[in-house]
Amino acid sequence: KKAGYIKPFRNYYLITDKHHIIANNIQTNVSNIPNAVSVTSKNDTMFFDPLNILSADQTIVKLDSSLPDEDLKTQIAECPNAHNGTLRKRYGLALLKKSIASGYKGEIITIGIPELKPYDIVFIADETTDMSGPIEVKQVTHILDQENGFISEIVPEMVVMVNDWS
Repeated sequence: KKAGYIKPFRNYYLITDKHHIIANNIQTNVSNIPNAVSVTSKNDTMFFDPLNILSADQTIVKLDSSLPDEDLKTQIAECPNAHNGTLRKRYGLALLKKSIASGYKGEIITIGIPELKPYDIVFIADETTDMSGPIEVKQVTHILDQENGFISEIVPEMVVMVNDWS
């Protein structure tokens, strides 16, 4: 190990249907994913309000500001440390990002990639299923057996970036 060398937290891989992919069973699963988060916090007067009705501060964060209210699937979150609107918005964005990232189900099976680990980014170029783009490795299982040889089973997570922290 060289002095001063820092091992990267995340590695990047490219997998293709021609060279790596054995089976691509990834599907989108957006039916139960919220597209808005309502973040509430309670101020100090909540101890005098037994129903917790009068003391709630609330911020609603939408996936897209143009979404009409009747199409919202809202997740309710209580964050007692979010004392102002900016903090509630940041909590809401983080919760929305986390829920959207779980928008994939299934797995992708590739020839063995021994260095692959959770949180790595894999760029998929699968012409067979017409799927391309990055995924984050949520879980990976490396399997070595006589029937299939060395394979890696990757459970994906959607790559989601938040670009509005203000």
